[in-house]
Amino acid sequence: MEAIRTNILVNSETITIPQLKKFIGKKVEIICLGEEKTKKSPARLKKFFSLAGKIKMSAKKINELRELSKI
Repeated sequence: MEAIRTNILVNSETITIPQLKKFIGKKVEIICLGEEKTKKSPARLKKFFSLAGKIKMSAKKINELRELSKI
């Protein structure tokens, strides 16, 4: 199986991909993956990571939670 990968900006519903010439007349699968519109805000992540080490929990409780989380 032969494959190509290309990253392009789609400006219309008709696109031209020269690398596809070798696939003319063949059955192919085309998958389009668009970039995500929203990304997690660094400010929100900063708040989350700022809590590291600030939550007090006994070793016994940590072990209990570990046991409960085992699959």
